[in-house]
Amino acid sequence: MVSPYGEVPVKLPAGDAVLYPSNMLHRVEPITRGVRVGAFSWIQSMIRDEQQRLMIHRLDQLRREMVRDQARAGYIETVGNTYNNLLRMWVED
Repeated sequence: MVSPYGEVPVKLPAGDAVLYPSNMLHRVEPITRGVRVGAFSWIQSMIRDEQQRLMIHRLDQLRREMVRDQARAGYIETVGNTYNNLLRMWVED
C-alpha cells in the first residue's frame, strides 16, 4: 500500500485481511504457493469528514489511556461526555 508516508509492505498470515481507505493505492504481489482467495467489501463511516473521524479517534484513544492509567473519574467522564457529544453532532443520519 502507498500511504501518505510512502509505500508500506503488508504480509499477513493466511486468513487475515487488510482494511484501507478506498483512495489508497495498493497492489497485490504474485503468490508463490497455494491459492489466493479474495473477498471485497466496502464500509462507510457514520462520520464523513476525515478530520472529524481523526479527532474522535484520538479522543477515544485518550479516554482509553486515562482509564488504563486510572486517571481521576471526573476527567474520564468529561472526556467521555465530549466524545459522545461530538458523535451526536457529527454522525450522519
